[in-house]
Amino acid sequence: MAVTVTVNHSDFDYQASSAKAQKVANGTLVFDASYVTNGEPCDWTSTSIMTGDGGAFTTIHEVQLTVQSVTAADAGYQCTYDPDNKKLMLFEAASDGGPLDEAANAVTKAGVIVAWQVSGV
Repeated sequence: MAVTVTVNHSDFDYQASSAKAQKVANGTLVFDASYVTNGEPCDWTSTSIMTGDGGAFTTIHEVQLTVQSVTAADAGYQCTYDPDNKKLMLFEAASDGGPLDEAANAVTKAGVIVAWQVSGV
């Protein structure tokens, strides 16, 4: 895996009006190897990532990601989650001034830190 995920907190938000309890978890992830075109695998429904408090999600409702890297080399990255393929994708400003481009394949993104929050059941 080219992403190391850390869970800082996970909890259930029990709501009397819903049949299922909404679960929220947050943490950080760090890219630790060469970026792979079309994204790095990251599955919050996997028990290998979501251990501890509430365990893995069965259904993901929302993923929020914020790049927190402070080095100049990592400035300007945007991270998104592809829920269909369960992958994290990094984008950077295009040199031509156009829309964001996916980060270059096989270029190390080691140390890019992303804060995440996931909600679901």
